[in-house]
Amino acid sequence: MWRPHTLALLLVLAPLVAPAHHASQTTAAALPYTRLPYTHQYALAARGLTREGAYLRAAPAFAAARLALLPAGTALAVDGWATDAGGAAWYHTASTSAGASASVVGAVSGWVYGDAVTLDRGIPARATLAVAPFTGKGMWATYGLLQRASAAAIVSAARAAGLSHLYVEVGRANRGFYGGPGLATLLPAAHAAGLKVIAWIYPFLRDLPFDIATGVAAATYTTPSGDRPDGLLADVEENTGEGAVRAYGAILRATLGPDEPMAIATFPPQWSGGRAYPFATAALSWDAIVPMDYWRLRRRPYSAAEVYRFVRDSVTLIKARTRPDEPVEVLGQMFDLYRTGANSPGAAEIAACAAAARDSGAIGVSFFEWSHATSAEWNALTALTAPPAVP
Repeated sequence: MWRPHTLALLLVLAPLVAPAHHASQTTAAALPYTRLPYTHQYALAARGLTREGAYLRAAPAFAAARLALLPAGTALAVDGWATDAGGAAWYHTASTSAGASASVVGAVSGWVYGDAVTLDRGIPARATLAVAPFTGKGMWATYGLLQRASAAAIVSAARAAGLSHLYVEVGRANRGFYGGPGLATLLPAAHAAGLKVIAWIYPFLRDLPFDIATGVAAATYTTPSGDRPDGLLADVEENTGEGAVRAYGAILRATLGPDEPMAIATFPPQWSGGRAYPFATAALSWDAIVPMDYWRLRRRPYSAAEVYRFVRDSVTLIKARTRPDEPVEVLGQMFDLYRTGANSPGAAEIAACAAAARDSGAIGVSFFEWSHATSAEWNALTALTAPPAVP
């Protein structure tokens, strides 16, 4: 996610929320940021198939001894994973089945390079529940909002705008999960009002064990009242290599299980960073794809028709690179990149964004970001009709 402070955006508090007075502005202690040696093995219970020929090795490293050659289509029972000295994922298997050489079947355990394996994501108990948190009309908020405003004020503003869900920043690669205190107050109030809250994290995918631990901590956080986030969203834009995206999504999915709603924020496919984005790989593990469809990146006028085409094409291209019924939630723009206020999207543009999301079959539309949206943008958001949920 393009974080507003990194874009040097002017901080404009949303007019619907009055700041609350807090005795402390500190956040929860982050997970310790330490890289374990690559020989450390993490438990993982999963099944998978080799998608290409791969060697079974004695250790998670290309320099390790080769134990056998596993042809494409070899079934694996995975009981652990690790990263090598370069940060790439490897899977440990205690047994293999049809496809492997007779000398290997059920006889030799070893390590397989992660990029050569597709893990089975499992079947959710109810598939419609996996995308439910990402449907309707949503808004994004950085963690600072939870420190400036009371949970009651946030929920009241969200209901007044007709929101169905809220993305809240709760973790980052170099800090771990820090959103516990804010979620502890927001989740009970939001759930009582029928508002879903999705835990939003920002992994770098350079230290996979730490990124996985951050995601698990965010997704499974439980408040004293027993409330948990309604889903997990990972903003994957720092390292978009196919292997890193594949391993991160697969391990998170295997760890959290098939019933955890999971979404991934991506570049739009029209951007340079989106043309080579591994959308098909992301779709293997994540329930919904959320492209950052920010259209106002230059100082010039933008027409509603132009915004409509951009958002429509983004959804259409993602579906073409994944599958026709791939769940996509559009992430629209409510910030001024140049801080002057003159480049903020107008009501007609915001309406065009939502219309394109609806017409292209998106399951929902949301906007970035709560504290930078102007009064006019909040009014436009309130007037929007959310896209209908697509089964």
